[in-house]
Amino acid sequence: MDVNELWIGDFLRVKSKDKVGRYQGLQGSMIVVDIDSEKFLVTKEDLELVDDPFLTETGNIDLLPTETETKSFPDSILDLHIEVLNPSMTDALPDRIRDYQVEQCKYFISDALSRNQAYIQIIHGKGTGLLKKEIHHLLKMESRVNFYLEKNNGGLTEVWLQPKY
Repeated sequence: MDVNELWIGDFLRVKSKDKVGRYQGLQGSMIVVDIDSEKFLVTKEDLELVDDPFLTETGNIDLLPTETETKSFPDSILDLHIEVLNPSMTDALPDRIRDYQVEQCKYFISDALSRNQAYIQIIHGKGTGLLKKEIHHLLKMESRVNFYLEKNNGGLTEVWLQPKY
């Protein structure tokens, strides 16, 4: 393995521990690997590069929940902050996090429509505004969204839905 070709955040298996962690950088001649928020110094001989666990066999990001993870959203509020939505993804790459957040928002909207909810709130946060733009694009594409507006200085979107009769 050529250490110079590793990117921060790459997934590595530490052979001696048989655990997967994320590449954090170099410390002298040792490689720093984060496994469950604990840092380990490892030699390159004890490592192997592994596929991203968020990717499926086809190379697509696996965003769909499994049967045991499928959930209904009993509340009319969805908080898309990754620490709330899926804490296990807090160290994932930003694009993967955003893709996951958008997919979960799609499920939330679909679930609200199937339950004939008239009103929902989506907390996307302020940040760079990219997630908010993607959420607003989703809302524009859904024919049963009557209208939506921003609240909390742009960190939340209120959505009024058209009930199906």
